Amino acid sequence: HRNYTDEERGARIRTGRKWQRPPAVEKAFHLLTKGDIILDYGCGKYQTLVRRLRLMGYVADGCDLSMPWHWPREGLRFASWPFTERTSPGTGYDVVIASNVLNVQPSHDHLAGVFDELRRLSPRLLIFNYPNSPRKLDITARKLRELAGYYLKGYTLEHAFYGSGTLTVATEKIAMPRREK
Repeated sequence: HRNYTDEERGARIRTGRKWQRPPAVEKAFHLLTKGDIILDYGCGKYQTLVRRLRLMGYVADGCDLSMPWHWPREGLRFASWPFTERTSPGTGYDVVIASNVLNVQPSHDHLAGVFDELRRLSPRLLIFNYPNSPRKLDITARKLRELAGYYLKGYTLEHAFYGSGTLTVATEKIAMPRREK
């Protein structure tokens, strides 16, 4: 299992997540390529996934809009809102990961906004999950897959079911030229 601090472990337990298991989005890590620049959209206070990605050798940023601050912490940094540094044409993120983000959106408008933002932030690869619990909206996994198809036109969607929800990987249909590294 991962090396979590006592504070991180306590926070994960309080949110009802089983900290002993890796996040569902890690099932899609085989799709990451060397040199990818990755954004963990909804990284949470401890940026656990950002740390893991950096240990794996990736350039990774984290952002969590529920927190009113964005500052470096233990060598990690939050992307600044509204993501101006890496989001001009040709300089965006290669991959955006949204782990346990869609399920906590308070309204359909917020959910649509998250899909729009994910699409804007990475035209190449989106990885997100939709756990069975908790869910703030009464939307089934099937309905969410339909909404993803609607909001993520131009992407090929692959859905995989796991014990506690659905994992979705969205890849661009037409290969875009990769920016120079």
